[in-house]
Amino acid sequence: MGMEHASPLAVVTHWLDYFALITLAGGGFFLCEVLQGNLQECAGPLLEDALSSARARFFLLSEVSLVGLFLTTLLGLLLQTAVAGMVPLGQTVPLLPLVITQTRFGKIWIAKVLLWATLTGILWRQKRKRLLPGRETEVLGCLLLLTLSLSGHASSEGLLAWAVVSDWCHLLAVSAWIGGLISLLVLLPGLLDLLALEERGVLLSKIVLSFSTLATRSVSLLVVTGMYAMWRRVGTLAALIETAYGNTLLVKLGLFIPLLFLGAVNRYRLRPALLALVQRPCEETGQTGRLARRLFIVVALETLLATGILLCTAVLTHLPPVH
Repeated sequence: MGMEHASPLAVVTHWLDYFALITLAGGGFFLCEVLQGNLQECAGPLLEDALSSARARFFLLSEVSLVGLFLTTLLGLLLQTAVAGMVPLGQTVPLLPLVITQTRFGKIWIAKVLLWATLTGILWRQKRKRLLPGRETEVLGCLLLLTLSLSGHASSEGLLAWAVVSDWCHLLAVSAWIGGLISLLVLLPGLLDLLALEERGVLLSKIVLSFSTLATRSVSLLVVTGMYAMWRRVGTLAALIETAYGNTLLVKLGLFIPLLFLGAVNRYRLRPALLALVQRPCEETGQTGRLARRLFIVVALETLLATGILLCTAVLTHLPPVH
């Protein structure tokens, strides 16, 4: 969709769609790659309670994301049908079967709905049986992200083009980083309340290290795929400055830089301070609590910046690229 056809409702729908998908995929990454192993090493006799807390908060976050994704997926179909049929939103229902069955968008939409239904069923079963989600959650989250790449600017060169692969890798990296931040902010406070002060410091330091490692790899992939996308879609410095697409991309980059800075604060300032407390527990006088609060403030600021970045991404989806 070009911006001349896009309404603010379409941009907001795309923004919320990104947010829900990245939260789902990133939650799977965070739970499997960061939290579970560190929790089993640190929680000791309170492991079952800690796992129960993580499970409950993860399922709550997933349920909210799944409901949001269902609504944005349905609304996205209606908006696309309105554009394709050049009719008002209220007159799209008779055209829905044609769009779903006869267009590439419709086929990708069907795949997205099937993936959503599969993930919803798996998470419902795991919640009912009090199980922690496994790798299947990660895989389905990754496949849901692929539907974004297949229906965006990258697919203009064909569904099997390198641009689609690059865009998918970009989204995977965004999910691991930004979705991980959201999960950290939601899951970790409840866990810390169950632990003794010394255990809190150990768990926090290990999680910050594990997540920082994941985030560093994600940022590296983001830079590579982002530079490739900018080269393909913008091409020149003049286009970056003089076009709406380029200007929006500059705003996105402007939000990305302070996000990198805050990530560096977590890795190079807060984590060493936590490790120092772990190594000298006798000096613990509430410092772990203060450091934890500082960590959550930084993560909340990172999440706020990330929300702005996702909004820019939604706007870019509705702007014609320079090339």
